[in-house]
Amino acid sequence: VQREIGSLAYALQQAGQVGEAERLWREVVDARETEYGHTNQLTLGSRFGLARMLVEQEQQKKVDEGLSMLEEIVALNQQQLGPGQWFTLDTQFWLGRAYELKGDTNRTAALYTEIFPRILKFLPIDAAQFCSSRIADFFVRQKQFTQAKAVFSSIYKAMPSHLPDGALVFQRLLRAIAAAEGWSAAAQFCSANIDCLPQSAFPWLQKAWIFRYVGDDENYRQVVAKALAAAKHIGTNDQHVLIEIAALAKMQLS
Repeated sequence: VQREIGSLAYALQQAGQVGEAERLWREVVDARETEYGHTNQLTLGSRFGLARMLVEQEQQKKVDEGLSMLEEIVALNQQQLGPGQWFTLDTQFWLGRAYELKGDTNRTAALYTEIFPRILKFLPIDAAQFCSSRIADFFVRQKQFTQAKAVFSSIYKAMPSHLPDGALVFQRLLRAIAAAEGWSAAAQFCSANIDCLPQSAFPWLQKAWIFRYVGDDENYRQVVAKALAAAKHIGTNDQHVLIEIAALAKMQLS
């Protein structure tokens, strides 16, 4: 039951019902602390869900509470699980995010530099993609572009060579290639995988943007033709993306 409540809390959080999600997370934490104790891994998992949600709200009091919880959870995970276990790394990533929101970016940078090589070992799982991409974004925000490029380059090298199996994975890989190797390399990747994810609108748009940016008009025209041909497979909510693709440059349509 507690696991189901935790899943419901996460779903409510994703739907924007933050207040109700927070109430449910606290209910699960209280129940697990009563049943298993304060330092049990089941309890820590629930406390992490609550702490992460508090940090994501980016409000000072919420971040302060989340940061305090995360510091304790990280310490316990390092003792109980070790520094290379995924749950330890995931909690450390969110601790770094809390430090950043508190303005302690030097501490964030030091923590992310420490844990990033261990996170890479978990690619291409989605959670590791998320954390590694957000770490790269942090260094971009701090204008530490050499470090950001090194992170993106490591992501690119660690990702599998087969085609991405989802639009979000495609976007993350494309960003890593562009940052690590340049826009020409990103365009070459798009050209080699021009038919990748044909039923997803946003990969078509990303390919179109890149081909227009590097001046590859031939591949851009191919993207327009292929994207419009795939329109019947693309959901109603994303049909406007096809218009945006075709409007990136003047061209005659049949």
